[in-house]
Amino acid sequence: MALITEWARRINDLAKEDMLIDPLIVCQNLSGSLLQVQSQPIAGVMRFLARTAKPGSTLPYLLTRMAAQLIYARYKVMHVPSGSGISYITAYGQNQVPLSRHDLFYTYQGLSRGGQYVITVRMPLLDPILPAGNDLPSGVTLEQFQQNWAGYVAATKLKLDAQRDMDFTPDLVLMSNLVNCIGYHP
Repeated sequence: MALITEWARRINDLAKEDMLIDPLIVCQNLSGSLLQVQSQPIAGVMRFLARTAKPGSTLPYLLTRMAAQLIYARYKVMHVPSGSGISYITAYGQNQVPLSRHDLFYTYQGLSRGGQYVITVRMPLLDPILPAGNDLPSGVTLEQFQQNWAGYVAATKLKLDAQRDMDFTPDLVLMSNLVNCIGYHP
């Protein structure tokens, strides 16, 4: 109960920061259309769990997104009581502009034991190393910034990977504990 109380307090703190992403936890039965529509991302998660895949430029995300994955960091495979999956922090967008501290979210993409359910968690994150807005660096045009997009993403990923779990709000250990608490009843 203490974990849920702490999680609720942290989510409330994020709401005060005007976060734009709503918290979401989904346990979806793998039947019919979901399996057909999302079979590639599900297969991607399964390859990571079998350790036959390595992170590339993007990671699998099981829910439909109307934007591209701009960045990911802090990737890890998780084996939890409800199943197994991958967790990471990420941002999605439709343009190449500097990320703001409000753009990131924590996600867990997994499958239940026995593979009958998809388990997806998406929680907003605040990160103190990113700027408050999406403004370009002083003296840099949008075209110049976009020409160096790959370098910007690589440098930002290194910074995110170097941070401690507690540097994020909510703390990434809290997010992992939340995933560990997920249960489902078929």
